Amino acid sequence: MVFQSTDGIQSNNGGKAQSNSNNIVDSQTAMTEARYATNGAITGTMQGAAAGGIYLTDDSISGAVAIQHTDKIVDEHFGIAQSSATDNKDGKNDEGTASTKALFWGEGNISGTTQGAIAGAVTTDDFSAEGAAAIQHTNEIASLGGGRIVSSSNNENDNTAAASTTFYGANGYYGNLKDATSGAVAGWISNDTDYAEGAAAGQYVDSIQLAPGKSATMRVFADSPYGPPSVKVNNYGSGLNTPGFFEIGAGGYYVTPTTIDQGALTRRITVP
Repeated sequence: MVFQSTDGIQSNNGGKAQSNSNNIVDSQTAMTEARYATNGAITGTMQGAAAGGIYLTDDSISGAVAIQHTDKIVDEHFGIAQSSATDNKDGKNDEGTASTKALFWGEGNISGTTQGAIAGAVTTDDFSAEGAAAIQHTNEIASLGGGRIVSSSNNENDNTAAASTTFYGANGYYGNLKDATSGAVAGWISNDTDYAEGAAAGQYVDSIQLAPGKSATMRVFADSPYGPPSVKVNNYGSGLNTPGFFEIGAGGYYVTPTTIDQGALTRRITVP
């Protein structure tokens, strides 16, 4: 397990703050990073990463987790904040893998990003669960080139989910997105009578501002072997300043002793 807090990093040849944790025996890894490419700076970053397990007589928790908060990343060419976790005991992403990123290319910045990723398994007297999840909230990404937020997760049973928003700036005009939250989860949970398995993703973006002639794309995707894929793609045109809206997608199944429900769901909800 590792933790670090950094007030500031500044240089003209790139820099990063990074935390890693590895459990080699069970192939569990966690990583979180804030990085800029050339002439830039990072301010106010806190990071933590852990991998391993706790095993008691009747209960156990095993997996990997990464978290970070960064106040700001600034650079003339590229910047990224990212967190990921993988639990890969049997060589097939056994419990799952999850990642989340906020990034920009071209001159720009990321402000106020908080991220978390977790992958692993929990067993108690009452229930068992395994899978992976990623979530982030970013106050703003602004750039002359463009930027993106993305969260994704999957597990060994081919349950996969992702949510992303991409915007573009150009010709001296900044594009930006504000107050963006995205998350994705994949896995299963069961108790003595019920079993649920699948994947889900969702995102909310308060506003997107585009450079003239450029576009933005919001996408959610959720897929499970037990139902059709759930896909939602929205493209937005030149100079748009969107209202806030949600996108959600889910796929999978739920089993009780007498019923089996499976399928896919996709929704877009506009907030006035």
